[in-house]
Amino acid sequence: MDEIAKRIVTLDLVIALTNVGTGVVVAGSVANPVEYVWVGVAVAVLATVLAAASDRSRTGMWALVGVGTLGILALVVGWSTETVPTSVVPAMLVGLGVALGGHRLVFGVLRPVPDARRARQQSG
Repeated sequence: MDEIAKRIVTLDLVIALTNVGTGVVVAGSVANPVEYVWVGVAVAVLATVLAAASDRSRTGMWALVGVGTLGILALVVGWSTETVPTSVVPAMLVGLGVALGGHRLVFGVLRPVPDARRARQQSG
């Protein structure tokens, strides 16, 4: 693994572990964190697809940014109108962390980091 791949893998795994750790800590303050496991699974599936797409093309990167922006806006509106409970946050954080970490373990540790992701790292 070269230096660029090491930086990508290290950064993504730190972000993934931070999300999972924060989600677990925050889950301790939620009355029934298991109630929203399905949200975590849905976030993990969607995040895995978007992470794979963003690693492989510029269009995938824009899809990740677009879906992420829409998701944040939906949460803000949902929380401000009290239609989305804040107790979904731990499940969302854990799902996101598992997806990002799992993706980077497969495409970074077990297999090479995709070329488009490497090029984006080099240009940044």
